[in-house]
Amino acid sequence: MLLQIDYYFNGILQNSSSDEHPMMSRTVVFIVCVTTIFISTRCEESDISCGSDFYKKRIGDDFYCYLVHKISRSNTSINEHWRTIATSDQDVCRQLSDYPIMDSVSIRNNDEFELVKFLYRTFERHKWLIHADRNDFPLLIGLTFINRDYHWFDNSPFDYDEFLRVGQLSNFSSFREKDCRRFFLYAPPTQYIRPFYSFDMDCYSQFPAYYIICRYKLDTTKTPEGGPIRKIKVTS
Repeated sequence: MLLQIDYYFNGILQNSSSDEHPMMSRTVVFIVCVTTIFISTRCEESDISCGSDFYKKRIGDDFYCYLVHKISRSNTSINEHWRTIATSDQDVCRQLSDYPIMDSVSIRNNDEFELVKFLYRTFERHKWLIHADRNDFPLLIGLTFINRDYHWFDNSPFDYDEFLRVGQLSNFSSFREKDCRRFFLYAPPTQYIRPFYSFDMDCYSQFPAYYIICRYKLDTTKTPEGGPIRKIKVTS
């Protein structure tokens, strides 16, 4: 059985102001303006959309499109590059994209961190409510520690680290130049608002199942106004 990439965006509708009472519908197509304590938005859609199954978010002067996947593997033969977590997320994002090219997500500021957490919570809730799946999976982000330095797959500068746990960076002073580490975010299930943690693993570790987020920048000659717009196609 080959590595499976599950598309979860269809079928999700969340009332983002409450983590305990999500609102769901199965009959229509919604455009939802999500407003949280962290993100202030206006429901104005840009001229160019991301397409179905994507979440659009303005970061600085540009708009980006985000797509979430779940990667799982069996013990049988799979794509060799996906066997470990070394580059599996980036490889999958590139394989799934034609133009524009997608990269595994980088977290460049607090707005993007809050969006990544929102997407993670949304897909976890969808898994519980729609598929009755109580297993919990972490999120592999596009950050690698190698040659005693930090690298995002999309070559973004590593100048924001608030998503890492307190003291995590200091642990890397003891690693050798050839050591390689990958980074996950994880929110243990609770009945309350879920705290987020980060952890790292050796690049050549094998992980049974995890989420990834692919991202690309919208190609447009003018900067649209507005905040994050989420298009959700819900089917019965």
